[in-house]
Amino acid sequence: NEKLNVEYFEGSRKKLLHKISIQGDPKFKEILCVRFDPTDKYCAAAFADGSARVFNVNTGNMLPFSLTPSLAGLEEKKMPVSCLRWFPQGGKNTNILVTTSIDGSICHWNGISGKSLHTIRIPKGVDLFSLDINRSGQLIAAGGKDHIIRLYDENTKDMISELKSGGQNFPGHDNRIFSVKFTDNPDILISGGWD
Repeated sequence: NEKLNVEYFEGSRKKLLHKISIQGDPKFKEILCVRFDPTDKYCAAAFADGSARVFNVNTGNMLPFSLTPSLAGLEEKKMPVSCLRWFPQGGKNTNILVTTSIDGSICHWNGISGKSLHTIRIPKGVDLFSLDINRSGQLIAAGGKDHIIRLYDENTKDMISELKSGGQNFPGHDNRIFSVKFTDNPDILISGGWD
């Protein structure tokens, strides 16, 4: 029996405010990533079955949709959704959830309605494992199997840079990248992987 517990604590006294438990259903097996939205009203979970699901934190109920590649116009291959992030609060990207998948896709969704908004395709054979959005919501970083971190401009959805190893003077990764994180300094991105 697999079990998902999503617990939300508030303040220094660590009072449990909400708890969502899912167990017994095989489709809820193998959760790869969990994130609260900026308002803490919703919690999104990425599943190995190729879907992401959103839960109302106050009720514990799953919203009546499953974010899958077929909804984004992609072939339904059931490749795991490896990572997800909500856009920062405010601006035009309110309620927008971004997912990465082992199939090399970066999908933008309305996380409350389930509507597919945009899909970025990475070259075939590049599994994506990590994702982050900078504080202003202007840049998206994604890293994965090919040792490259790709930066995307959120307004145009175009790739603006590839960060990759270039020898001793330009260090980079020489193995899979499992974590990328923008810092408060807009010029610094931290990454980690198997190297």
